[in-house]
Parts: sequence; C-alpha cells; structure tokens
Amino acid sequence: MAANTTTTTTAYEPRTVPEPVFAEERSVGRPSGILIVDSEEINRRLMKAIFKTAPYRIHEARRASEAMRMLQSERIDLVILDLML
Repeated sequence: MAANTTTTTTAYEPRTVPEPVFAEERSVGRPSGILIVDSEEINRRLMKAIFKTAPYRIHEARRASEAMRMLQSERIDLVILDLML
C-alpha cells in the first residue's frame, strides 16, 4: 500500500426475510388469486399444476384482453404472464 492510503471494511447484518403469509392467514378470509396469462394452453396447464396443491384461486387468460377483463372483475393478487403473447 502507498503511504496515506486508508482501507475501510464494512460489515452488514444479514437481512431478515419475513415469513410468508399463507392464504389461510389473510384477514380477508379467502385464498389469493393468481392469474396465468399465456396463449399456449400447455403452458397454462403446467403453471396450474405447479400451484395446484397450494391454497390459491387460479384464473387463466389466453389473451391480454381477457386478462384485462378478469383483472377488472376478479380479485387478483399475482399475474404470471408470457410477454410474447
């Protein structure tokens, strides 16, 4: 090291990750809604199968216009979409 050089080391505390809030614990008393938007049926079926065992209400849309209508009429907490619609 050259003369008059200072080195600083900073230690950070690990961030605590909050526990997940499951649908049963929500104050509204009903499962979270997930909207799956994909033009390919096989992709929608795969996503539904992934979430099948969890306490979610699964909604599907094939097109963006269907998804927009569903977002206006249903309580959706998460949207999973294919950007190549």
